[in-house]
Amino acid sequence: MTPRVTFIPYVPAHLAALAPHVDASLTPLLDEPGYAKTLAVPGLSWTALAGDTPVGAGGVLPIWPGRALAWALVGTLPKTAWTAVTRQALAVLQHAHAQGHGRIEAHVDAAFANGVRWARLLGFAPEGLMRRFTADGRDHLLYARFG
Repeated sequence: MTPRVTFIPYVPAHLAALAPHVDASLTPLLDEPGYAKTLAVPGLSWTALAGDTPVGAGGVLPIWPGRALAWALVGTLPKTAWTAVTRQALAVLQHAHAQGHGRIEAHVDAAFANGVRWARLLGFAPEGLMRRFTADGRDHLLYARFG
């Protein structure tokens, strides 16, 4: 039986637990000293646990007043947990808007159809193509939502 997914505040150690289960092209970024700590924004970042194991994390990272960046890393998340994870992500996005982040952006790998679908489900609208956006030259799509 698949354990129920619960949510707790994100802490930097969760990123290390997720790293082996996400896209290998992210490894240089995830290994960057201090990156995991940067994502820990009280009230705006979360970790999904299956039992005691981190299976996903996400949040909203303020860039400057009124603008923020949504992020998510999903590892071995059970299919049955996607509804709960989507609700959690929506709640955090709404909380970020309520804190004054009127524009929240998301960058999605252009070849990652499930990521594109999830961004739209979360209320993001496409804004454009960012060519050669990643260190390894992959294109990303820029999305934004407004609140």
